[in-house]
Amino acid sequence: MDGKPARSVALTNFEKESIQHLCLLTMKPVIYVANVAESGLATPESNLHVKNIMELASQLQSSVVESELTELPTEERAEFLTSLGVDESGLGNLIRATYNLLGLRTYFTFEIKAWTIHAGMTTP
Repeated sequence: MDGKPARSVALTNFEKESIQHLCLLTMKPVIYVANVAESGLATPESNLHVKNIMELASQLQSSVVESELTELPTEERAEFLTSLGVDESGLGNLIRATYNLLGLRTYFTFEIKAWTIHAGMTTP
């Protein structure tokens, strides 16, 4: 009624089960991706726009991922990120955040095959 997404409302497990059949879009998890300038990769919190997105995401129980341009050749990316003091690319952060949000994991088999599974699943 206040115009807030359903995921930001505190509900008991019984209440969540009671409204599950409604398939509310605003109950779906959300990730906000902030595309920051190269100079701001090491400290994205210093950017006013990113700070506002982080506050909004926190209020709405969502995640934030900072993203950078991926125009560099693959071999230069690691060196570029290291020079900025960043451990992982924005795309890598986005993939990791999405997997965590959806409760997914990657299972590698002996034959070097990768399977996407739900967290907590047991292997066959």
